[in-house]
Amino acid sequence: MEPAGPNGIKLESFVFDALPLTSKSIILQTVVRSEEFSPIKNATGVDSVETAKQMMIDRAAGWLESAGVTVPRKPDGSVDCIIEIAPGFAMGPDDIKAKLNQIPEIKPKDKLYLA
Repeated sequence: MEPAGPNGIKLESFVFDALPLTSKSIILQTVVRSEEFSPIKNATGVDSVETAKQMMIDRAAGWLESAGVTVPRKPDGSVDCIIEIAPGFAMGPDDIKAKLNQIPEIKPKDKLYLA
């Protein structure tokens, strides 16, 4: 099917789109990409829901491990469970340390949601 003319609406914009409209601008803080951003541009493969989910699991595992929690890993080093940390539970690794008593032992293949 070939449309006769444009038939879509762009529903995304970037902070950079507004820069020409400003009289002054500031530089944004640099962050670790794996901690702050995971694009979802494709249905599968790179930059898909699957890769974004895995990045969130890896980040949660890193936060827990930095607080001394043992996270099961596969022989290749990847996380062997599903972990999700709600913002109300922790906004970063330092918040985890204060809540160690609320974190159960994590076993391979577990699904853990910390809220």
